[in-house]
This record gives sequence, C-alpha cells and structure tokens, in this order.
Amino acid sequence: MSTNLRTLLASAPRLDRAVEGAMDGSVLGLVGALDGESAAAVTILAEDYLAEIGELMGLGEPTAWSVSGARSCYYIVHGARSFAVVLGAPTKSPGRVLERLIERWV
Repeated sequence: MSTNLRTLLASAPRLDRAVEGAMDGSVLGLVGALDGESAAAVTILAEDYLAEIGELMGLGEPTAWSVSGARSCYYIVHGARSFAVVLGAPTKSPGRVLERLIERWV
C-alpha cells in the first residue's frame, strides 16, 4: 500500500501526503502528515455529491477529480478496489498532475 502511495507522491513536485482509502471510507495506507480518516471520509462524502452531478449531466460516476485552494490541492484517483487522496501545494497545471496520478494508480 504505502509503496503505491510513494509512487504517487513521486508523480509531481510538491506532492507530500497521501492516503489510500477503501470505498467504505476506511484507511488502508498513509504517507506523510495527514489525518487520513478525515481525508477518506470527506472524499466519500464529496463523491456522493459528484456522483449525483455526474448522473444529472450524463457523465456517470467520478473516477478522478481535484480541488485546488490557495494553500493546497487535493487529487483523488480511483483504482479497482480503492481510491487515493494525494495532497500538495497548488500548481499552475493541476490537470496534468491528475493525469500523471491516474496513470500511476490504475
């Protein structure tokens, strides 16, 4: 688990924390200083809303998404049985970072 998370952190500069979560919100692995339980729980809660929006727009279930703020960026990617939340400093190209994470997680 943590090996896969460390691989994700190496995807782009300034990524420094990651958590792997099961689809029920439980924590499977953690790297870096992060409240993994809160990150996993908030991810599951947000995905419920994103799934509703995706359904209304005809997009289906979310498979990867990111949220950028003034001080950090959250990247969420899905695998077959779990998801990863990767955090780091905001960048000018969060879409490209997300693409790299998707390539390494799937």
